Amino acid sequence: MDEKHARVLVVGHNPGLEALIEALTGEAMAMPTAALAQVELSLKRWSDLDTDTDCKLVNVWRPKDLE
Repeated sequence: MDEKHARVLVVGHNPGLEALIEALTGEAMAMPTAALAQVELSLKRWSDLDTDTDCKLVNVWRPKDLE
């Protein structure tokens, strides 16, 4: 990832997306079709990202929760 990007959108499928969220945040999260999760990462460079990076699950939006 180019360092000029402060935010990225990762699009994926399960079970990979759920596994990624759990690996980063330590939280097991059910991600049904079309769900979105916001994860905040504490890092200065994308190249520093690993499973020891401090990450926080900020929010999850599921289709059934939207009006």
